[in-house]
This record gives sequence, structure tokens and C-alpha cells, in this order.
Amino acid sequence: MKYFEDNPEIFAALVAAIAILGGLLGSIIGAKFQANGGRDQAAAAREAAKIAAEAQHIAALWSVRHMQTAESDMGH
Repeated sequence: MKYFEDNPEIFAALVAAIAILGGLLGSIIGAKFQANGGRDQAAAAREAAKIAAEAQHIAALWSVRHMQTAESDMGH
């Protein structure tokens, strides 16, 4: 600590360097979280689209089955 007391400009430069490195590290970590969040959001959107497509397919099959049942009932 005596060294820094004798050289306050070095201490100030060291504090500035630590602050800069801390800011860069924070930016990198934030960017990583944001990128992961984007991937998670895209995966959720793909899953929602898949579920919607499956639901539409089931609804279409049900509709066709319902129409076939109605037609066969009319034929009897």
C-alpha cells in the first residue's frame, strides 16, 4: 500500500483499468445472456408453431371424420 501512496497516479490508472475491465466483462456477460435468451425464445416459438400445426391437423382430421359420419348417417 505504501507504493500506491507514493505513486497516486499509478493507483488512479490501476483503478481506471479495473473499472474498464469490469465494464467489458459485464458487457460480455450481458451479451451472452441476451444471446441465450434469444435462442430460448426462438426454441419456444418453434415449439409453439409445432403445437399449433399438430392442433390444426387434429382439427382437420376430426372435421373429415365428422363429415364422413354425417354422410354415412344420411345414407341409412
